[in-house]
Amino acid sequence: DVRVIEAHRQRATVQAAALSAARKEVALLRSRLEDSEDSRVDLLAELNETRAHALTLESAGEAMRSQIAKLEDAVLPRLNRELASEHARAEQLHARLKAAMNDIRELRTRVGDVEHELTRSQSFAVELMGELETARKGGANAAALRR
Repeated sequence: DVRVIEAHRQRATVQAAALSAARKEVALLRSRLEDSEDSRVDLLAELNETRAHALTLESAGEAMRSQIAKLEDAVLPRLNRELASEHARAEQLHARLKAAMNDIRELRTRVGDVEHELTRSQSFAVELMGELETARKGGANAAALRR
């Protein structure tokens, strides 16, 4: 029967087209898989490069930390000694300043005492001058009376 054969032929054509489409899909998927595999290989290579770079940086960082520690060991004791020396010098200067301030206070007190004595001496001298003038006038009057 021709209709049955034609139906089989149409089904075969449809199946052939579906098979062709499936083959194309498989080819496309294989191409994508190969691209993905290539990308995966590239990414693995990049990852390995990144790891190597990270190890290099870590090694450099460790070397720098070691160098810093050596510098600290070499420099810090000297700086601490200098700081201690400057601190001792500052304490000495402070003690000298304190002593000088005490000397100034003492000198101010002495100046005040001397000024007070000078004022008293001046008052006494004024009194003596007054008495001397009075005595002189009295002596002149006595001499005039004697004549």
